[in-house]
Amino acid sequence: MRIRLYLLGLVVALALPLAGLLVLRINDGERQAVANAESLLASQLAVMATHAETDLRSIRRQLEYLSTLPPETLLDPAQCSPRLAELLQFHPEYTNVVSFAVDFAAICSALPVPPGSGRIVTDAAWHERMARDPGFKIGEPVMGPIAGKVVLVVAQPIRDAEGRLIGSVGITIAVTNFDPKLPEQHLPDGVRYGFRNDSGTLIWRNVDLEGKAGLPADSEASRRIFEVRDGKFRATNSDGIERHFVVKSLPEFSLIAFAGLPVDSILAEPRRKAITDALVGVAIITLLLLLAYLVARRIEAPVVALEKAARSIRKGDTATRAAVGGPAEIASLATEFNALHEARLASEQQLKGQAAELDKIGVALRERVKEMRCLYGTFSISEDLALPLPELVKGVAELLPPAWLHAEITVAEVTLDDSSFATDDLSHSAAMMRSEVVVDGSMRGHVTVAYREARPPESEGPFLAEERKLLDEIALRLGSVMKRRIEANRLHDSEERF
Repeated sequence: MRIRLYLLGLVVALALPLAGLLVLRINDGERQAVANAESLLASQLAVMATHAETDLRSIRRQLEYLSTLPPETLLDPAQCSPRLAELLQFHPEYTNVVSFAVDFAAICSALPVPPGSGRIVTDAAWHERMARDPGFKIGEPVMGPIAGKVVLVVAQPIRDAEGRLIGSVGITIAVTNFDPKLPEQHLPDGVRYGFRNDSGTLIWRNVDLEGKAGLPADSEASRRIFEVRDGKFRATNSDGIERHFVVKSLPEFSLIAFAGLPVDSILAEPRRKAITDALVGVAIITLLLLLAYLVARRIEAPVVALEKAARSIRKGDTATRAAVGGPAEIASLATEFNALHEARLASEQQLKGQAAELDKIGVALRERVKEMRCLYGTFSISEDLALPLPELVKGVAELLPPAWLHAEITVAEVTLDDSSFATDDLSHSAAMMRSEVVVDGSMRGHVTVAYREARPPESEGPFLAEERKLLDEIALRLGSVMKRRIEANRLHDSEERF
């Protein structure tokens, strides 16, 4: 009976640490997966917020300028200012520029008003808010009769010399203007992101927008977005999928940016590993119980030798094996014990291999986070069209090295027109990759990254395939910024002529 207790104690002694290790690995894996997902979503929200705030501030400046024009050029159909059409021409991202009387009937429009249309924008909510509290207002999405797509109006009051409200001027934009154009290849499957206003109405989201823009909160997730405003939570979308959300408010414009990943997607890899580890643990415990049962049925004196071998192994001597000898039953038991010991060593080795694989996945995810930070930094610094070109070039060049795998030996150079900046000398580089900056078919510069020392081969020399995509995205972004700078200069020159 004592030998039975000893063997049972051995089974428990081996099973409990294994179960504890399994639980710790599962919890740690899930916590790390959630933390990485929150970091990715936070970086994404920062890009979205910067994009939206920059565009809306630009629109507000345009409206403030238009509201200072002589009132008769905005509120008299016979004297409509040509500035409306000029502004629309220089900003193709706008769908129309319109002035409204104090009763919000359309007066002047950069585009022809459809026959019989008394009101160009049918969103009554912003009319009421403007009448109640005149000031800069952002309307809710409606189907625009001229644009033929879902738009919203951004409006500024027009006042007379005594400061009384006599009308308003507005710029209509497609809700797709809120799309930050995030590179889809860097985003996980099932990600949902977009904007809602302070009343919970959906302004824009990246998928399934048709028929949804302008609708109030219609799911647990949309209601929680409105309630939380700044923070994180889990909730179920209207598609029935539970997601982990991070939200950020934009109080300046009464908007809330949100981004969410499916919980199943976040926890898929930790759960898969947990199932694998659990199966291995169950198999080991099952083998241990079987061994205890066999030994309990065949109690013999030579079991003492086996007990000594077990004690030795518990003390850490993994080279010890039970001697095979004595009666056939004991010899068989010794053989099974040795096989169990080998299985345990193999399981531990497998766990080490799985841990190494998890570390590898963590490294890959950290690289993606670094790339997203680089993209966010590039988007953020390049949104300021007033920033001198040399400072833009220097800022982007300094963002590049930390985003590469071997940051400590990375050198970057950015050239736009006559402005160029390199973080170090590229003349003695061991490997180099480059992407051209093209504006309307004309090369205006390049973005170059190089390693000062040789590194093991990857997808493109020593560089990762994701690093090539990142470099191309940055070059494409700089090309877009250069084009916008050119258009802004043209608009400025035009305004000076007038």
